[in-house]
Amino acid sequence: MALRTDHETVEVPEVGSALPGDGCLFPMIVLGNLRGALVCRNRPGEHYAPDERVLLTQVAGDVGAALRILRARDNESIVAELLTGKVSAQKLRQKARGLAYTG
Repeated sequence: MALRTDHETVEVPEVGSALPGDGCLFPMIVLGNLRGALVCRNRPGEHYAPDERVLLTQVAGDVGAALRILRARDNESIVAELLTGKVSAQKLRQKARGLAYTG
């Protein structure tokens, strides 16, 4: 919930997570929406330096963008199959369910 609200990196102990130990959650924000998180555990006796946090934030954003691109490709494939009539309506519904965002 904290990631969804603030769109900011969150320390694991701050959110009462079931994840063991301490670490950081880096949100994957795609088109202004939270679509996942990169979860990184701190090294024993250390915490991520500010420059590492900046880099991991960028990585999480890049991974989120890549997932968005892959989803768009899959959506284009469904549209192409629909236009050509090469797939049944039931199969299209199954594919659409798999691509639909939840939450």
